[in-house]
Amino acid sequence: MIMDYLEYKNPKEGYSDYSNPSDSYNDANNTLINKNTAASRNYTTIDPDCLIEIKNFRNSTVPGVWLNINKTELIDDMINKLNNPFKVDQGSTPFCGPGSIIFELVSRYKTKYVQLCQSLYETGKFKAITVDIAPSETLKNSQVRKGISVADWMLLASLRDTENVLFTVESDSSDIVGITTPWEMKGWINELLCFTNPNFDSTTIYGEIDAIREAEKSLNSKGVAFLLIDSALISKTKPTVYYPNHWVSYLGNLIISNTIKFDCYSWGDKYNVDVGESEFEDCLWGVVTALN
Repeated sequence: MIMDYLEYKNPKEGYSDYSNPSDSYNDANNTLINKNTAASRNYTTIDPDCLIEIKNFRNSTVPGVWLNINKTELIDDMINKLNNPFKVDQGSTPFCGPGSIIFELVSRYKTKYVQLCQSLYETGKFKAITVDIAPSETLKNSQVRKGISVADWMLLASLRDTENVLFTVESDSSDIVGITTPWEMKGWINELLCFTNPNFDSTTIYGEIDAIREAEKSLNSKGVAFLLIDSALISKTKPTVYYPNHWVSYLGNLIISNTIKFDCYSWGDKYNVDVGESEFEDCLWGVVTALN
């Protein structure tokens, strides 16, 4: 199996945002004002505990340890994600794996997202279930990479940098630092999303239809599913050679008839996939699923 995962250029230039919200924060009333609606899953409900955590972070006097991240800009960006998790966007980075994980984190555990971001900003690390996510001093002192928001850079880059053994992440790093393997996805699913016993089904040789059915089954059982694909599946391009270069979060609505239809998250948007079986089999390389 080719382990490349380096495709990161956003294919949706000119696409409209999934929900295009207008978001704001009202300090006087301690409320997040959400003006968008989301389909299917309730992505935008803000728990009162989350509002308290946001206010506590805003009022905290602990200085940040990220040299080039402004706290006000960071919190405003976090609120943007809390109001609409589809705003999580890897942008110009190759962090599709971390991006998919954080999209699910913000969708499911908003209070936890705020707590992790505050800890990471103020202490330079945060505790997952059994491990510390602790990025290098090089990353914390780096500029924010162009083409990605501050909250996404801080969290996505920290996940990737903590896993890397040979390469340190910084703003001008080679794209090779963004490679994410299935076993790393399984680790983040366990440590950050709190799902036990994640499973990876490779479809390098066969089994694509069975694998996507398992993804649907997992989601319908309140689990998660992530697809390892060739990005051509959502960018609607026709590569000369198909290879695994992108992770997406599976959102369900599977229909198998004359074509394969389903929804997925990637690049700060919701994609409606509708392709023939042959193209689908060319583009799907594996599925990671997990249940509680």
